[in-house]
Amino acid sequence: MMKQIIILFFLMSLLLQCQTKNEPMPTTDFYISEQKITYKNQDLPFGKPVEDWVKIFGKYSRRPFKSIYVWDKLGIHISESDESEDIDELHIFFMNLDSPLAEEGVLDFAEGYYMNTDKNPKNYEYPYTIYTKPINVEGAEVKQGMKISEINKERESKDLEPISYIDANMNGKVEQGPEEEANGYFSNYGAKNNPQQQREEEKKNFYHIMFRQTSGEVEYIRIVQDKGQEYFKY
Repeated sequence: MMKQIIILFFLMSLLLQCQTKNEPMPTTDFYISEQKITYKNQDLPFGKPVEDWVKIFGKYSRRPFKSIYVWDKLGIHISESDESEDIDELHIFFMNLDSPLAEEGVLDFAEGYYMNTDKNPKNYEYPYTIYTKPINVEGAEVKQGMKISEINKERESKDLEPISYIDANMNGKVEQGPEEEANGYFSNYGAKNNPQQQREEEKKNFYHIMFRQTSGEVEYIRIVQDKGQEYFKY
């Protein structure tokens, strides 16, 4: 009898684990994968001019630089390609100039702000508000305040490949301490079982999803339409 009870508990435990792994993501505005990026079930028009993006997001708030369009209320910005006026990048921000790290001087795009050379927020690409809703990234939930380690834990629960630190100087080392605590970009490019150069050769014309970690939290998600062009990955 005891043996049957133990077997029953074991089977129930397995069933519970399967249900947890297969638990569907809640509906989110953004869905992000290497093959498809959508907002409220609309395909985002990468490779098209800003006018096509305005049809989905509404009129942009400002242009701090010629090639960047910011939606302050949405917490996002998009960028034009170096070769044309077509859009090939999207940033979704979990931090901005109101975040504590701005004054500490560690945000990625805020050097002039924390050095007091320019304190006018309109001159920066950070939206006035951050994105606070959950995002579906390949079936795993990502939200404001998460660390890379937490994202990988969530990805593991969905049977997804973990994201890894992108080695900027290609020396195979992380100079900033434990990998998941490092500042910089994380993505599938960094996967140890698939070296970056090999992965670049394997993947052309896809969406490169990069998570920028700053002082232990994800500062923003950057998505680039990768067609084999040169672009800053670090």
